[in-house]
Amino acid sequence: MERPADRSIRWQWLSIVVGFYVLVIPEVAGAAVVTVISPSTPLPSVLSAAGQVHADAAADLCDYLSRVTGRELTPGRRVAAGAVTIHVGPDAFVLKHVPEIKDLYADGFLLKHLTVDEKPHLVLSGFRLKSSRWAVEEFLMQFAGVRWLFPDTVYGEIVPSMPTVKIDDELNQKHEPHYLSRGNLGMYYFDKSRRYLRRRPEGGGSFGSHEFQVIFNRKDYQRHPEWFAYFTVSESRAQSLLKGTHPEHAQLREALQRGQRLGRWHWDYGNGWQICMSNP
Repeated sequence: MERPADRSIRWQWLSIVVGFYVLVIPEVAGAAVVTVISPSTPLPSVLSAAGQVHADAAADLCDYLSRVTGRELTPGRRVAAGAVTIHVGPDAFVLKHVPEIKDLYADGFLLKHLTVDEKPHLVLSGFRLKSSRWAVEEFLMQFAGVRWLFPDTVYGEIVPSMPTVKIDDELNQKHEPHYLSRGNLGMYYFDKSRRYLRRRPEGGGSFGSHEFQVIFNRKDYQRHPEWFAYFTVSESRAQSLLKGTHPEHAQLREALQRGQRLGRWHWDYGNGWQICMSNP
């Protein structure tokens, strides 16, 4: 059955109104952008907090932005009129104007734009030491298209050509890890100085892995053997332990000489033993 003419007209107007809200309103709402760097705008000023790690992160940011945009950018450049100031790490400005940075969990970080005294500022910072590096890498990936895929100088790194880098005026991202510390990784991708690892493989402290041999010692084993895992010592590990001469390991060596390989174990040097991770 055909729709009445007046109803058809109402549907047409409704379609126009919906289309306006879907297409035009979001465009207007999202139109406030800030140009960080372009061929025709003043170069941003990149400032770093005190400390070598923050300074190295700022230098890393300048290196990649220079390669991406084709404009030479160096840390510490004086602010030109209308230019963005980029803060890498918790400098005095960040601590004053972005106080929530102190409440970030572990090595979390912020990507945040704010305007102070009618001047644009971009904050790439966390509160713990290496978090400024993670902030810089996240910014380069999101807004400059940089990628670190695998440790190869020719194909493992992607640095596109992007003359203009822009951000949203309301940029305010908080990145926090699920864990306090990230110690291990399957691939070691270093920066060009080989002092830092890419893509957040480590936190600011050591809370497990090899540190277990310092946290739990032989006296703990003697008092609470149930704290330690029940597992089989490999043949290579058994041969290594049998060659030891530590006086406290006499019973351990006797057990290994008898062919015992399964049990709860601890030795004072090296690693290979393990605490029971399921023991509360």
